[in-house]
Amino acid sequence: MREWIDFADMHHVHFIFGVVIGIETLYHSFFHLLRWGINNDIHLLWNTSTGITGAVASICTLLIAWPMAIPKLKAYMSFEVRKGLHYLSWVWAIALMWHAPSRIFYLIGTPSLIYFLDYFCGFFIRNHLIENVIFERYGEHGVALNFENPPGVDGSKTSYVYIMCPWVSKWQWHAFSMFPDPTNKNHTMLCIGTSGDWTKEVYDKITAPCRRSIYVIGPYSSEFSDKAVTTTNALAIASGNGISPTLSLVVSYAGKKRINIIWMCRDPGLVEYFLHKFDIQSITKKSFALVFYTGKRDLVLPPDLPANFFIFRSRPKLEETISGIVTAIQSGEGLPEENCKKFCLFIICFQI
Repeated sequence: MREWIDFADMHHVHFIFGVVIGIETLYHSFFHLLRWGINNDIHLLWNTSTGITGAVASICTLLIAWPMAIPKLKAYMSFEVRKGLHYLSWVWAIALMWHAPSRIFYLIGTPSLIYFLDYFCGFFIRNHLIENVIFERYGEHGVALNFENPPGVDGSKTSYVYIMCPWVSKWQWHAFSMFPDPTNKNHTMLCIGTSGDWTKEVYDKITAPCRRSIYVIGPYSSEFSDKAVTTTNALAIASGNGISPTLSLVVSYAGKKRINIIWMCRDPGLVEYFLHKFDIQSITKKSFALVFYTGKRDLVLPPDLPANFFIFRSRPKLEETISGIVTAIQSGEGLPEENCKKFCLFIICFQI
């Protein structure tokens, strides 16, 4: 079905429909209240099931949709609060099922039942307790996780999982891209950058390499995976921790497809962690790998970086850089498997 439906882009579809329902609810409620007010029937708001359920659903819609859709509200409210308000969708659905004496019970109840069954299966069947997870810091802004895949979990595909650390919070689940450990078969790695209260607390509690327990739900297909399948030459552009799904892609298709990397990062610890952890030469044999490092201190690099791996101490000019990669591949000049000197000079000239 993925040939017709882009399942990986469902988050975008979800956002659009959330805005549509938020707007529809506003004018639907407004005109009902206006009609009742003109006809002196405002008492129907609290004397009928239609009025009561409509008021409940309207209030829930305001709390569910607008904190996620309006940038100022989104910036003012923490992620945990906004996600918690999203669970009012259960109340919203139940209220709408009894909102009108028509087929609405089945129109709302059927998809709600499907959603509930999917949620139940995900939370109780695809939920794994992993008791022996290795945690270690990388640099000053992140933590890396390493664990053996539980039965039924395929860590070789470009996917993401939800994790819960009970020693941080038993209520919070957060999504992270997973990528295969290059040194241990059937092991998965995650990278957690400090970007919020929960991630900072994880970082603060991992003062030294240790083993902790986590719960994992998933994995779920990443939007990177399907798009890479349909191309001969892929170009992955990442910033910061966005390198995680990119590396999963590169490892999965190493030697099969040409997946070029443009990575912008200012965290020296993150760059050093990946360069020392991965055998860059083996996974970028036929690809270009460009790192645009904007951190303050000098990097501690491994001694054997391949000739097609370039590090620049500046921000990239993406249009020129991408054009350079496409031109090199199409013309066949300066490709990684032959000679990268021409390409390197080409990119340096454009960066200057």
